[in-house]
Amino acid sequence: MTEKIKTTSTTVSAPGKILLAGGYTVLESPNVGVVLAVDKKFYSTVVKHEPVPSSDSEPTNKKPKVEDSATISVHSPQFGATWKYNAKISEQGLELTPDADNKSTNPFVEKSLRITLCYLVVSQQQTLCDLEITILADNDFYSVTPHLKKREWEATAENLAKLPKFLPCNLSSGSLQKTGLGSSAALTTSLVGALVLAMTGSCSGEDLDAAMRRKIHNLAQICHCHAQGKVGSGFDVSSASYGSHVYQRFPKCLLSDLLQELDKVGDKKAMPPSKVETLQKLVDENPENFKWPVVQKPLSWNTDLLQIMLADVSGGSESPSMARKILSWKAASDDVSCWTNLLQFNQQVVKLADDIVAALDGADIGAMTKVLSQCKLEDGWNSSGSADEKTAKVGNVLCDMRKTLLECRKNLKSMGDLAGVPVEPAEQTALADATMALSGVVASLVPGAGGYDALVVVYVNTPEVRDNICDLWRNYKALAVCPLAVQYAKYGEGVNYVAETPPYKMEE
Repeated sequence: MTEKIKTTSTTVSAPGKILLAGGYTVLESPNVGVVLAVDKKFYSTVVKHEPVPSSDSEPTNKKPKVEDSATISVHSPQFGATWKYNAKISEQGLELTPDADNKSTNPFVEKSLRITLCYLVVSQQQTLCDLEITILADNDFYSVTPHLKKREWEATAENLAKLPKFLPCNLSSGSLQKTGLGSSAALTTSLVGALVLAMTGSCSGEDLDAAMRRKIHNLAQICHCHAQGKVGSGFDVSSASYGSHVYQRFPKCLLSDLLQELDKVGDKKAMPPSKVETLQKLVDENPENFKWPVVQKPLSWNTDLLQIMLADVSGGSESPSMARKILSWKAASDDVSCWTNLLQFNQQVVKLADDIVAALDGADIGAMTKVLSQCKLEDGWNSSGSADEKTAKVGNVLCDMRKTLLECRKNLKSMGDLAGVPVEPAEQTALADATMALSGVVASLVPGAGGYDALVVVYVNTPEVRDNICDLWRNYKALAVCPLAVQYAKYGEGVNYVAETPPYKMEE
C-alpha cells in the first residue's frame, strides 16, 4: 500500500542589522551595543513531507528510530545553488551527509541543519522526514549597483524601488559585495526558525511567543558561532531574533565547551549523546545554570521623528579579521584611551535615545519635524527661531546625539589607525562629513566594524531631507554611491512567521 504523505509549508523571516554604537567594544561584556534591526530580511521556507498514519490507532507523530532517514534539499536561487543532504539516525545519533554531487558548501546552511535537526529529532523526538528548503534575501544585503548598471539606470531611490525583488547575486567579479547588514546571521536565524516551527507544528499565528523566540535565538547563536568557527559577540543574531535593542553579550564560556566538542567530532560523525544533552540544556535554558545572561533592552526610537538610510559604496569588509587586529592592539597597548572613551560615549547614545523619546511626549511631531528638518545641527541648536519649547528641547537632544556619535566616530577611527585597521577609511570620512553638513541630518557613520560597509545616516524623517541626501550622493564625484531602500525596524520585529511564502521569479 502506498504511504500517504502530508505536505506543509512554513516560512520564517529574520531582519538584517546596523550596529549604530558599540563597534568592537560590544565584543566584551558588559559593554553595550546599540543595534538597529532593518526592514530588509532573509526568508527561509521549509516544505515538509510527513508520512500520514494509515490507521487511527497509529500515533500522528512517529517517534524517530534507528535507520530512519530523510532527504533534505536546500535551494538558494539567488546564488544559483542547491545543496542536498541525507539525514539518518544511527546507533550513534543523527548523521547528516552532503550529497557527493553538491558543487559547493555553505557552512551556515549545513551547520544550522546539523545542529537544529539534532536538537529537534534526537532531543525533542520530532519525526525525521523529507524537507525541501528555499532561502531568499531582500536585495539590500548585497550591492545592487551591478543591476542598476545593467539597466543603465541612475543610482536613485526611485530606480531602486523599481528593481524586482530577490535579484540574483552578482558573482562575476569573483567576490560577493555585501553591504554589512549581517546576511549570515539573518540567514541562520530564519533557517533555524523555519526548521523549528515546521517540525514542531508551532506556526499557528504570525507573532512568536517569548519562549519560542528565545529558543530560536539560542539555537541560532549556537549554529552561527559553529559556522563562523568562533564565539562572536552575538549582537547580529540577537537583532535578527528580537529586532532593535540595546545589547550586552553572553559570556564566551557559555558555548565554548560545546563548540570545541563539535569541532572535534567534525561533520561526518553524529553528535555524542552527552553533547546532545548539553545542546538541549543550552537551547531550553534548563537547568538554571544554563541560562543565557544576555541583555536585550528595547531601544527608544520614534520613526515619525527619525529614520535611517544607507549608502552602498560597493565595498564590504572582513569584520572578523578587523576585530582580531583591534583586540590584539588593545591587549598589547599601554594606552587604550580610545577604547575607554568609547565605552562612555556608547552609554551616552543609549541615554540620549531615551531622552529624545521622553521629550516627544505630548508633542506635535509633524510640526516638529518640519522645523527640525530645516536646521543644520552641526553648530548646536539655535533657539532664537520660532520653535516652541518642546521642539527646542528635542533639537538640543538631537545636537547632543550628533556630538556623541561624532565622538564615537573619532575614537573608532583613532583606534583603527593605532591598530592598523581601516575602521573609517578617508573616502568614507569625506562622504560622512559631506552628508552631515546637510540640514536635518543628525549623524552619518560607518556602522559596526567600519571599513567599506554601507554608510548609515540618521536623519529627521521628512521627504525633503531624504531627497537632499539622495541628491548629494547622486552628484558625489569622489566615490560611487548608491542609496539603499533600508529603514528602521523596532524591537519585536525580529524573527517571525510569514503567512505567505514570498513569490520568486528568476530574472531573465
